[in-house]
Amino acid sequence: MLNSSRKKSPSGPKNPDLTSVMDAIFILLFYFITFLTFEYYKEIATVAPQIDENEPKEDKKPFGLTLKIDPKGVAVFLGVPGVLQRTFPKTSGGIYDFENLHNYLIELKKKNPKEKLVILEPDLEVTYEEITSVMDAARILRKTDESIFVRDEKGNDLKLESLFNEIVFANI
Repeated sequence: MLNSSRKKSPSGPKNPDLTSVMDAIFILLFYFITFLTFEYYKEIATVAPQIDENEPKEDKKPFGLTLKIDPKGVAVFLGVPGVLQRTFPKTSGGIYDFENLHNYLIELKKKNPKEKLVILEPDLEVTYEEITSVMDAARILRKTDESIFVRDEKGNDLKLESLFNEIVFANI
């Protein structure tokens, strides 16, 4: 007689033991979270140059505001081809003179309130932080700065919120 108290094992394939696989996944997950470095990529938003298919006006020369940034300072050029207007050398402490550059750009904006474009030509040795500081000096109109107004199509005076907010890089 057969012993009926023994249980018969099911016939068929056995499921593999996944404990060691789960352990390996947990260890790898912990490794990736702990030891990988995450880089933050900095991005500068700029306007792509557009081709104007309209006939150029003969009486108006292009404004062509260009800021050339090199390790010695910032040079301001106007027109096409650019004519040097003014230079802003670094201060005795080796820092760019952003305040005087900003004030000079406000003077230019007062004379040309409808101009929005500035062309930046940074040198290879200029750091990212220095480029963004020059961009801020050219773009941001502070609340403490003198107000600049421009007339819209209906003849209403509009207060400008920024200086030259369209930035194009020339040598990239």
